[in-house]
Amino acid sequence: MRKVVRIFLMMVLIIVCSSCTMKETSEKEKIFLLVKNNQEIILEGIKNNDYSRIKKIEEIETINKQEEKGYIEFLCGGSGLVPSSSYYGFYYSENNEPNRMYFFNEDEQFVSEGKGYIYRESDGDNVYYTEKIVDYIYYYEMHT
Repeated sequence: MRKVVRIFLMMVLIIVCSSCTMKETSEKEKIFLLVKNNQEIILEGIKNNDYSRIKKIEEIETINKQEEKGYIEFLCGGSGLVPSSSYYGFYYSENNEPNRMYFFNEDEQFVSEGKGYIYRESDGDNVYYTEKIVDYIYYYEMHT
């Protein structure tokens, strides 16, 4: 009987430990995969100013063309309510450099963090992070 209990407890322990190592895919990982799987469609659509195929990509909620500012934003999701919300997506950068988009004061500077760049509002709690996915396309997240 003791042997059966030990085996049962070991099995429970293995199941619990294996579930601890499984992780949900983050928004960042999902967006990186989305861009890499649809890179040709995205870049071709931008080049030809034809977003019809891009709009068919289910994970893209809205497209915000800011060509005069040098970027095109692709919002992929968000959560929360203002003033505590998060937004995730990617953008096309005309000059192939990180873009501040519209999230913070243009006088503020990015700070290198990990593989990307981050901006933390000095007099508030807003945070903006951006990281290159492939040439001309950058991931972003904004937390307010």
